[in-house]
Amino acid sequence: RSGSSGHFHCPFCLKTTIKRQAILRHLQICRPPLHDAQLDADADCREMGINSQTEECKGLKSLFIFRGHIYRQHTDKAVRDITANSHLDAVCIDEKNGIYAVKKSFLGPFMPLHVQKKTWGKEHQIKCESSECQQASDFAVRSGLKTFLCHHVRSLDYCSANATDTVLSEETLTDMVENKWFGENRKRQCLQLQSQAATASVPVSVNVTLKSELKRYISVYEPNVSYYSRLGRVVVIYNKTMNTWHCPCSKPRMSCIHKYVAKWHLFETQRHLFRKVRSTERTSKTTEHELLSENTGITYPPEDDRLKKMVSYIYSSKKYPSVLPDNVLSVRNEDCPMQLIPLETVCSACPGNIVLGPPLLITSQAQIVSLTGVLKGLSTYCKECGQCGMLYRYQEYKDGLHNFDDGVILTFNLCMFLRNSLQAHTAVGRVFDALEETLKTALPSRDRLLHAYLHFEALTAHEYKYSCVNCGNFPPVVVMDLHKKGVFSMPFSDIEPVPEDFTGEVNVEDFWDSVSLEMIARGLTSSKCSRKNPFTVHPSYHFWAPWIGRGTRRSNTVLNTEFLKAQGPRNSAEADDINITEDRLSNELMNLKVDAVRTLCKECGVDPCGSKIDLILRLRTEMQNRQAYDKVFQKIWGASGGLAAIMCPCGVLYSLKFNIRAEGPRDFADMLLSWKHMPNISVYDFARGLVNHTNVRVPENPPFQPNEGRLAPPTPENIQAAKNRTLKTHLPWLLEPNTENFEDDSHPVTKSSQHYVLCDKLHEGNSKDEKDILRRIEHVPELAGQLNSQVAEQFFAKMRKNNYFINNMSPSAHIFLVRNIVHHHNEKKERQTIEKMKRNVRNVSITLDTLGKAVAERNYHSMRHKITSMFLNLQRLQTKYYRNYFHIRLQYALQITRSCLKDILLEVVLQDGDKALMTLALVCSSFRDIVTDENFRERAHFLWLDSVTNWSRFSSKYQKEFRTMYSVLNCSQCYCPYKSYVGRGRRGELWGIYCEDPHPGFCSHFCQQTAGF
Repeated sequence: RSGSSGHFHCPFCLKTTIKRQAILRHLQICRPPLHDAQLDADADCREMGINSQTEECKGLKSLFIFRGHIYRQHTDKAVRDITANSHLDAVCIDEKNGIYAVKKSFLGPFMPLHVQKKTWGKEHQIKCESSECQQASDFAVRSGLKTFLCHHVRSLDYCSANATDTVLSEETLTDMVENKWFGENRKRQCLQLQSQAATASVPVSVNVTLKSELKRYISVYEPNVSYYSRLGRVVVIYNKTMNTWHCPCSKPRMSCIHKYVAKWHLFETQRHLFRKVRSTERTSKTTEHELLSENTGITYPPEDDRLKKMVSYIYSSKKYPSVLPDNVLSVRNEDCPMQLIPLETVCSACPGNIVLGPPLLITSQAQIVSLTGVLKGLSTYCKECGQCGMLYRYQEYKDGLHNFDDGVILTFNLCMFLRNSLQAHTAVGRVFDALEETLKTALPSRDRLLHAYLHFEALTAHEYKYSCVNCGNFPPVVVMDLHKKGVFSMPFSDIEPVPEDFTGEVNVEDFWDSVSLEMIARGLTSSKCSRKNPFTVHPSYHFWAPWIGRGTRRSNTVLNTEFLKAQGPRNSAEADDINITEDRLSNELMNLKVDAVRTLCKECGVDPCGSKIDLILRLRTEMQNRQAYDKVFQKIWGASGGLAAIMCPCGVLYSLKFNIRAEGPRDFADMLLSWKHMPNISVYDFARGLVNHTNVRVPENPPFQPNEGRLAPPTPENIQAAKNRTLKTHLPWLLEPNTENFEDDSHPVTKSSQHYVLCDKLHEGNSKDEKDILRRIEHVPELAGQLNSQVAEQFFAKMRKNNYFINNMSPSAHIFLVRNIVHHHNEKKERQTIEKMKRNVRNVSITLDTLGKAVAERNYHSMRHKITSMFLNLQRLQTKYYRNYFHIRLQYALQITRSCLKDILLEVVLQDGDKALMTLALVCSSFRDIVTDENFRERAHFLWLDSVTNWSRFSSKYQKEFRTMYSVLNCSQCYCPYKSYVGRGRRGELWGIYCEDPHPGFCSHFCQQTAGF
């Protein structure tokens, strides 16, 4: 009703009436279902729990207005009746077959779908390609409503528009080939499809765009009927703003014949839409990346060699410290900068100081993910070197942010939380599921966030030393075992053939650096772009290395001879290993449940009826067939060969090997032979096989001697004594080093050259050879009751809790994350051990000796005073006497721990000022590494700041503004580096206001005058 004028307007047409009853009768004729819905609004309100007193409906006092409000606000507007004034837009694109393009729904933009309504000729067809409409039609038929028609088909009653028939010329297609839009092969495919459409007397392409300025919809002919072309046509969408193409037959950034025909059509009719770029198939969804490429000519992320250079620079120069400062772990979202600009000012790859270009916007839609929420709307920038084209992006840690792919940034606090969650056997995806539910905010995809965490770990400067502070770098006793369930999916057909000149030696540093580079390159080749990762590491025999700590291995070249497993045994001793391996496989079958064994019997074609023992006996007989053996092995061990590990009795891992094929003695022999000093005692469940294989590989100097690694000669008397438990073999060098008559190749801890291989407690009875009774731990009084031979089994029991997410990763991500998890496990063990030592032995400083063992440091305070005094008098070293005195003291100083030496050098810098940094850097390489470290200089600077004023008197805002680290800038005139503060850095000395810069941009007043300022 229009105010108080006394007449009524129909809300669906232009009719106007005066009386209330007249408008009600008109509404029944104009839109009966709508009027019925309004008349039933009271019932709908009761069903939805809505009344006139709710917050949403207050003020609607009129019942008629209230019922209209209920329809407009509380009902589904997308479901309407079809009338002449309210129907879906449609256009006929194929008059012969009655094919129409109809708008998908009343709401939203014009998104067409195909509908067929042919009521002439021999065959009548009425069909909608919408799956939802087909389900509704099937439901109506089952319910007896055989006259049901969907709203798309009913809208065709009011369709009178025909699409314009466009003739696509071959000359236009040739012009596109000359302009490099696609090649000759695509041209032939387009002409072939046009010929097929002409044969079928249907248009090859039709523009069905009706009411959209931002998108173009092209209906393309498809001769084959499939799930995406139920009526023989597909709709290709071109987004004018994003410059992207979409076809239901392919992924968003993948090409197909329909997209090429649609391009041909638009190039024929609307050539102005085509931009001056080579290809639009490779554009990213991020519009800023596209604008950056179009406006500046810079391709970001970079490609080919530029991508490799950028990733290598990030890996070598932008590492995070392994122990992060506390201030970067407590950053809040409101403290984060909204613009992330790289700090580099000159190119690191070009000789000379080549100044980088201005910051270029990458995206303004980046988001920071933290434990407290998601901060959106950040802008990330990059810089380019105008000479070599090297690109630099923001990758700093001082702001407490980790930049993954310029769109997703994680806080360091969140990364540490993820690291600790993995130690608690919780997958990264589950952590983010809980975080998303807690924050009530949508987070990026789980794969993207997982790659961001792996990216963070790859950039962290972990030492991966894999050593125990109790046993040192060379433990005399080790326990070896296999984590059979720790596997990754890997098709053996994809493994590259081994080069003919490959000898089984792999550079361990190169291999693991390549794995880390792959993790870092994922930030520049993620799912947002179509570039392939050039650093991807695939499983192979010739480039696949174990990890052994730097202090333990012989050199960076380690052994991996898995490629020889496929060649079979070379002698009778190794041939026995295969039979025993089948025995071990049978023993492992006993650990499976009955249902799993019965299923395995069905897969191998064995009768699945009977008890568990009967089934295992049948499988044992069937395993003589190699195909059945592989099936059983894959059921028990998984796709790859599992994780082989060597541990010390304290539970610290020393070596890891990710097997490609089935585990065997060869894998552990590869690791042991790569050690600088083999352990004297090796505990392994298949001891005899390890001895046979290793001694055959090194026949000139068999490693396991004497008695082939047994504790005594295999005489009948010794075997009987071992059975009677009266045999005792004393190895006193396990407790005290053998200082008499030791050989040059003896173990550095025990001074013994004897090497034994013993069986662990659980597998002592597995061997059928009675000689192996001489390999039991109980025969060594120094080990009996002291050695926990199940330490590896206990560790793998914890690792099995991670299999549900680790085993689903790619091979490279699997090995990278497992090595990282084990590293943090070792670090935790080391911290706990040192804390126990400090509680038991007080008032001592703990350091590591030359063998990597923890020892107490003596006379620390007096030595610190003497060495500090020595460095403060370096200017007196001009005489020969003081030079000799200095070198003697220097040798003494280098024996203390690195942390103690840092404290001493800090005291020197604070007393002598910034010039001490140059003096100390020239002393030796150890001092140079310390004083050139950024954390050392930052610590010295803040100690100086604290010495010149009492910062507690000032507010936190004032401290945040002025108590900051200085920057090293380059002079605009002479390009020499200089510090951005006034003073010498000496304790208690303040030359001027800290924030004052008397000559901004220049190192001195002279350079400023020379430049004309």
